[in-house]
Amino acid sequence: PLDVHLMLDRPQEFLKPFLDAGAHCLTVHVEAEGLRTESVLRSALDTIRRAGARPGLSLRPRTAAEALRPFLDAVDLVLVMTVEPGFGGQAFLPEAVPKVRQLREWFTGDLAVDGGINALTGRQWRSGPRGGGR
Repeated sequence: PLDVHLMLDRPQEFLKPFLDAGAHCLTVHVEAEGLRTESVLRSALDTIRRAGARPGLSLRPRTAAEALRPFLDAVDLVLVMTVEPGFGGQAFLPEAVPKVRQLREWFTGDLAVDGGINALTGRQWRSGPRGGGR
């Protein structure tokens, strides 16, 4: 499967090329400049689903989990960034743990984390919803 995470200001401009390339899952950021209104974001998620792919939403470390809540009915995947996007090798931000716990209470779909995960930080996600992950 091709799982695409679009960290772009206007991801809706790139949905069709990635869907045409065979993407099975397309994740966009709730904070994306081009997706600032609920109707535009819902339209992008609907475009992904109508194409037969799984829509996903991601949020940055400083964004509250509440920002995703109105859209959880429209996605199959939530991706929580556990570092600020931009470059690799950053340290895991522990404030992501309670955010993931909160999202797990609201969302029964796939929940993923990205950034700063290693053998030590990974233990926080192995033990199920109480540990942060699934």
